[in-house]
Amino acid sequence: MKALTVYLNGDRICTASLGDDGHVSADASLFGNGDDAGFVRVGGFDGSKNHHVKWCFQQIKTGDEVRIVVEDTQQIDEPNERKSVEEMDRWARSLRPKLGRDNLDEEELPRLPAPWE
Repeated sequence: MKALTVYLNGDRICTASLGDDGHVSADASLFGNGDDAGFVRVGGFDGSKNHHVKWCFQQIKTGDEVRIVVEDTQQIDEPNERKSVEEMDRWARSLRPKLGRDNLDEEELPRLPAPWE
């Protein structure tokens, strides 16, 4: 099965795959200019269960080396975290600023835009 194996400074963090039922992504991100201003993340979406999944979310610092290898293997790590689409929607809605009304019906909230909108 095709998988992404992620290494940090030569140490394997995880091997992630969901086969034909989902997608997996691995990335390193920086924000700001501090020494510890970044992270490496491995996550995806399991279409067979309608779950967002995460294998790792680890801080990186200046001088760290992140390596992502695409390989064919059966040695896959289980995700560390699974959240249903409904759980992710509740979490995203919890980030919205309060509109000043105490008894706001959730159905009255406007639709969250997709990341590409």
